[in-house]
Amino acid sequence: MKFHWESLRSKHHKGSVALFIHHRQWLLTWRLYLLVSMLVTSACTVPPSDKSPTKDFAPTTPTVSDTLEPPRLLKVALIASAPDYFVYRGRPRGFVFDLSKILARRWQRRLQVEVARDEQEALQWLKTGRVEIAAIGTPLTDEASDGLIAGPAMEHSDSVLVSRNGQSPITIAALEGSTAADDLVGRCVPPCQQQIVPRPKSTWGFLKAFQEGRLKSQGILIPRRYAEAFIKMHPQLQIREGWGTSRPVSWWLHPRDQDLLVDLASFLKDIQKQQLYPVLRYRYYSQPQWMILRSRPFVRTDLGGVMTPWDPILKAAGRLQGFDWHLLGAIILRESGHNRHAVSSAGARGPVQLMPGTAKELGVDDPSDPAQAIPAAARYLRRLINRYSSATSYSDQRLMALAAYNVGPGHVDDARILARQLQLDPNKWWEGVALALPLLNKSAYGLKARHGPCQGRTAVGYAEDVEMLYDQYQQVLPQVLLERDGGTP
Repeated sequence: MKFHWESLRSKHHKGSVALFIHHRQWLLTWRLYLLVSMLVTSACTVPPSDKSPTKDFAPTTPTVSDTLEPPRLLKVALIASAPDYFVYRGRPRGFVFDLSKILARRWQRRLQVEVARDEQEALQWLKTGRVEIAAIGTPLTDEASDGLIAGPAMEHSDSVLVSRNGQSPITIAALEGSTAADDLVGRCVPPCQQQIVPRPKSTWGFLKAFQEGRLKSQGILIPRRYAEAFIKMHPQLQIREGWGTSRPVSWWLHPRDQDLLVDLASFLKDIQKQQLYPVLRYRYYSQPQWMILRSRPFVRTDLGGVMTPWDPILKAAGRLQGFDWHLLGAIILRESGHNRHAVSSAGARGPVQLMPGTAKELGVDDPSDPAQAIPAAARYLRRLINRYSSATSYSDQRLMALAAYNVGPGHVDDARILARQLQLDPNKWWEGVALALPLLNKSAYGLKARHGPCQGRTAVGYAEDVEMLYDQYQQVLPQVLLERDGGTP
């Protein structure tokens, strides 16, 4: 039997060629699919073109989710003190601050912190409606609270006598309006001499005044929770004995906010059950080494005034571009945590996290060099601020610029157009752009936008984080740092 080798070889060759061509077609199709998928799911980290789209891209029939409202504010008054609220290496921290953040997140509210000088100022803000909660955590007399209501008890604390080591106090001081003052009046008998210190002075400020020798008394009477935290930072002081009965420690509310009282009780019950409260309590009140460290001015921005390792560069850049240099400090903290060698997953580098294309456009050879990167970031931010000059207020203008810094100006332009189509205000942040920008991550909107879909919710969160940092810097930094070096645009 003869085999037709040439015929078989020819058939085999033709089959191999056909299989090869089919394989190449399949491979090209798969590569094209991957390329389209990458373009559609792009995270939009490179600033897009400055051109604005003109074509409508909102769905013809808005869905229920398109009925948007800005998040409600939760305004909380608190007092600057090492355990409750302070700025550590540029970042706001503290027991009360962390609790307030968790509370706002649970209630789906946007936290706005108001820093009061003392308990009485916080209560006054509560009476006038400037804040909804006075998170002071200090037991007060009925006269001092003046008709306001104490929220659910978070814990209980008695008054204790604090003095210097080896000293027997004769004259004892207490703050006016505090329950410690009532305890002092009821128990101080000769040879004990009492001294009631008038406001304004916070409980923590009262402790500092005694520790620094600015009070004439040899001892002070204060709530135990503050005394135990303070002597861990200043071991030259001691707790001698407890005076008076244990009283509830609560946040304060206005009598008209009964619903808020119920919600706050539910929140405190949940965080106690989940062990969040004792964990935060231990972190800020009971760790001696951590408390000693955070009492040092060189790491406390609100004490020493140092925001970043490159403050002189920030000041010069802010002055040159005509805006408050503290805004640059807030951006650097949010972008890199003051790490000049930071590299993001998207490829952004340096303290201000410049993408390679943006760095090249701004003339930056080394994004990790603060002397190059920070002035370039200031120029870029000024360009973005000017871009949104039609915004209703400078705050709206600044927030749009911050979002554009994060996600690219083209996407913010798309969000403004979408806001107009959804009958929102494109010149306002909270009532317009902040509501429209997250929608660009949805295919119904993002695929029709000129610059495509993007992680709009991330950009909104970024802008709000930087704005909150900037707002708190202006409230708690030393007065010498609050002078605007370049003026307000």
